[in-house]
Amino acid sequence: GKKLLRSDLRLALVMPFAILNLAPVIFGFVAVSEGVLLMARQMVMVMCVSFAFESLNYTLVISTLRAGGDAEYAMKMDLMGMWAVSVPLCFLAAIVFKLPLWVCYAGVVVGNGVKVVVLYRRFRTGKWTRDITGGISTETVALSSVESIAEAV
Repeated sequence: GKKLLRSDLRLALVMPFAILNLAPVIFGFVAVSEGVLLMARQMVMVMCVSFAFESLNYTLVISTLRAGGDAEYAMKMDLMGMWAVSVPLCFLAAIVFKLPLWVCYAGVVVGNGVKVVVLYRRFRTGKWTRDITGGISTETVALSSVESIAEAV
Protein backbone atom coordinates (compact mmCIF):
# COMPACT_ATOMS: atom_id res chain seq x y z
CA GLY A 1 0.00 0.00 0.00
CA LYS A 2 2.77 2.44 0.88
CA LYS A 3 4.67 1.75 -2.34
CA LEU A 4 1.51 2.18 -4.37
CA LEU A 5 0.73 5.51 -2.71
CA ARG A 6 4.27 6.78 -3.22
CA SER A 7 4.31 5.89 -6.91
CA ASP A 8 0.83 7.33 -7.34
CA LEU A 9 1.87 10.59 -5.70
CA ARG A 10 4.93 10.89 -7.94
CA LEU A 11 2.80 10.36 -11.02
CA ALA A 12 0.12 12.73 -9.72
CA LEU A 13 2.70 15.49 -9.36
CA VAL A 14 4.01 15.03 -12.92
CA MET A 15 0.76 14.50 -14.86
CA PRO A 16 -0.69 18.02 -14.41
CA PHE A 17 2.31 19.47 -16.22
CA ALA A 18 1.83 17.03 -19.09
CA ILE A 19 -1.86 17.90 -19.24
CA LEU A 20 -1.12 21.63 -19.24
CA ASN A 21 1.35 21.19 -22.08
CA LEU A 22 -1.01 19.01 -24.14
CA ALA A 23 -4.17 21.06 -23.58
CA PRO A 24 -3.40 23.74 -26.21
CA VAL A 25 -2.70 21.02 -28.78
CA ILE A 26 -5.95 19.22 -27.99
CA PHE A 27 -7.93 22.46 -27.97
CA GLY A 28 -6.54 23.17 -31.45
CA PHE A 29 -8.48 20.20 -32.86
CA VAL A 30 -11.91 21.63 -32.00
CA ALA A 31 -13.65 24.60 -33.52
CA VAL A 32 -15.53 26.31 -30.70
CA SER A 33 -16.15 29.86 -29.58
CA GLU A 34 -13.69 31.73 -27.38
CA GLY A 35 -16.12 31.47 -24.47
CA VAL A 36 -16.18 27.67 -24.65
CA LEU A 37 -12.40 27.59 -25.00
CA LEU A 38 -12.04 29.78 -21.91
CA MET A 39 -14.32 27.47 -19.90
CA ALA A 40 -12.34 24.44 -21.08
CA ARG A 41 -9.06 26.08 -20.02
CA GLN A 42 -10.51 26.91 -16.60
CA MET A 43 -11.73 23.34 -16.14
CA VAL A 44 -8.31 21.98 -17.09
CA MET A 45 -6.67 24.29 -14.55
CA VAL A 46 -8.97 23.07 -11.77
CA MET A 47 -8.33 19.48 -12.85
CA CYS A 48 -4.56 20.02 -12.76
CA VAL A 49 -4.68 21.60 -9.31
CA SER A 50 -6.82 18.75 -7.99
CA PHE A 51 -5.07 15.92 -9.83
CA ALA A 52 -3.09 14.67 -6.82
CA PHE A 53 -6.21 14.57 -4.62
CA GLU A 54 -8.22 12.75 -7.26
CA SER A 55 -5.47 10.23 -7.90
CA LEU A 56 -4.76 9.54 -4.23
CA ASN A 57 -8.48 9.23 -3.58
CA TYR A 58 -8.85 6.48 -6.19
CA THR A 59 -5.72 4.71 -5.04
CA LEU A 60 -6.80 4.73 -1.41
CA VAL A 61 -10.41 3.69 -2.07
CA ILE A 62 -10.02 1.17 -4.86
CA SER A 63 -6.48 -0.16 -4.76
CA THR A 64 -5.91 -0.18 -1.03
CA LEU A 65 -8.97 -0.16 1.21
CA ARG A 66 -11.25 -2.27 -1.00
CA ALA A 67 -8.48 -4.68 -1.93
CA GLY A 68 -7.46 -4.89 1.72
CA GLY A 69 -10.96 -5.97 2.77
CA ASP A 70 -12.31 -2.65 4.02
CA ALA A 71 -14.87 -2.17 1.24
CA GLU A 72 -17.61 -1.04 3.62
CA TYR A 73 -15.56 1.86 4.97
CA ALA A 74 -14.47 2.81 1.44
CA MET A 75 -18.11 2.81 0.30
CA LYS A 76 -19.18 4.96 3.24
CA MET A 77 -16.41 7.45 2.51
CA ASP A 78 -17.36 7.59 -1.17
CA LEU A 79 -20.97 8.28 -0.25
CA MET A 80 -20.14 10.82 2.46
CA GLY A 81 -17.65 12.67 0.27
CA MET A 82 -20.15 12.91 -2.53
CA TRP A 83 -23.42 13.57 -0.71
CA ALA A 84 -22.13 15.51 2.31
CA VAL A 85 -19.52 17.66 0.57
CA SER A 86 -19.37 17.58 -3.25
CA VAL A 87 -23.07 17.70 -4.14
CA PRO A 88 -23.99 20.42 -1.61
CA LEU A 89 -21.02 22.60 -2.64
CA CYS A 90 -21.80 22.16 -6.33
CA PHE A 91 -25.48 22.91 -5.69
CA LEU A 92 -24.67 26.05 -3.75
CA ALA A 93 -22.19 27.25 -6.35
CA ALA A 94 -24.45 26.57 -9.35
CA ILE A 95 -28.01 27.10 -8.15
CA VAL A 96 -27.78 29.45 -5.19
CA PHE A 97 -24.81 31.67 -6.06
CA LYS A 98 -24.87 31.16 -9.87
CA LEU A 99 -21.09 30.93 -10.05
CA PRO A 100 -19.13 29.90 -13.16
CA LEU A 101 -18.76 26.27 -14.19
CA TRP A 102 -15.17 25.98 -13.01
CA VAL A 103 -16.19 27.01 -9.48
CA CYS A 104 -18.91 24.33 -9.46
CA TYR A 105 -16.33 21.76 -10.57
CA ALA A 106 -13.96 22.97 -7.86
CA GLY A 107 -16.75 22.34 -5.34
CA VAL A 108 -16.97 18.75 -6.52
CA VAL A 109 -13.22 18.37 -6.21
CA VAL A 110 -13.22 19.64 -2.62
CA GLY A 111 -15.17 16.50 -1.65
CA ASN A 112 -12.31 14.36 -2.93
CA GLY A 113 -9.79 16.45 -1.01
CA VAL A 114 -11.72 15.89 2.21
CA LYS A 115 -11.96 12.17 1.47
CA VAL A 116 -8.21 11.89 0.90
CA VAL A 117 -7.48 13.32 4.34
CA VAL A 118 -9.88 10.92 6.08
CA LEU A 119 -8.88 7.92 3.96
CA TYR A 120 -5.17 8.52 4.53
CA ARG A 121 -5.75 8.62 8.28
CA ARG A 122 -7.55 5.28 7.97
CA PHE A 123 -4.72 3.90 5.86
CA ARG A 124 -2.12 4.87 8.46
CA THR A 125 -4.01 3.13 11.28
CA GLY A 126 -3.87 -0.21 9.47
CA LYS A 127 -7.51 -0.94 10.37
CA TRP A 128 -8.23 -1.54 6.69
CA THR A 129 -6.30 -4.81 6.52
CA ARG A 130 -8.58 -7.82 6.71
CA ASP A 131 -8.22 -11.49 5.87
CA ILE A 132 -10.47 -11.66 2.83
CA THR A 133 -9.58 -15.28 2.08
CA GLY A 134 -11.68 -16.59 4.95
CA GLY A 135 -8.72 -18.53 6.33
CA ILE A 136 -8.26 -20.64 3.19
CA SER A 137 -4.65 -21.67 2.77
CA THR A 138 -2.93 -21.67 -0.61
CA GLU A 139 -2.57 -25.47 -0.42
CA THR A 140 -6.35 -25.84 -0.05
CA VAL A 141 -6.99 -23.60 -3.05
CA ALA A 142 -4.41 -25.42 -5.17
CA LEU A 143 -5.75 -28.85 -4.17
CA SER A 144 -9.39 -27.93 -4.86
CA SER A 145 -8.41 -26.48 -8.25
CA VAL A 146 -6.58 -29.67 -9.19
CA GLU A 147 -9.54 -31.80 -8.04
CA SER A 148 -11.95 -29.67 -10.08
CA ILE A 149 -9.82 -30.01 -13.19
CA ALA A 150 -9.45 -33.76 -12.65
CA GLU A 151 -13.22 -34.17 -12.31
CA ALA A 152 -13.83 -32.16 -15.48
CA VAL A 153 -11.45 -34.36 -17.47
